[in-house]
Amino acid sequence: MKKRCNRAEEAIVKYANEHTPCTVLEIFEGATLKSGKLLRLSNHSINKYKISHLLKRSSKFRVDNTIKLHSTRYGINRKNNVDVWVKVK
Repeated sequence: MKKRCNRAEEAIVKYANEHTPCTVLEIFEGATLKSGKLLRLSNHSINKYKISHLLKRSSKFRVDNTIKLHSTRYGINRKNNVDVWVKVK
């Protein structure tokens, strides 16, 4: 199994904590590493599916189906982009 970079995971969780409710697409486009570099432009192989999987694995976040931030586009890997993640209280 490929080892994930802790810096990338920290950037994802930090962005999700500060900007909830948010979508995976917003996290992918806005998360930054400690150096200030955008995560999507870094050498870490993080994609939207991995972000969604990381948030699903965490007990701090969950998908809220009652909130819609963007119009839903169904298709291959499209629905995960519009799932709205919120913090669990």
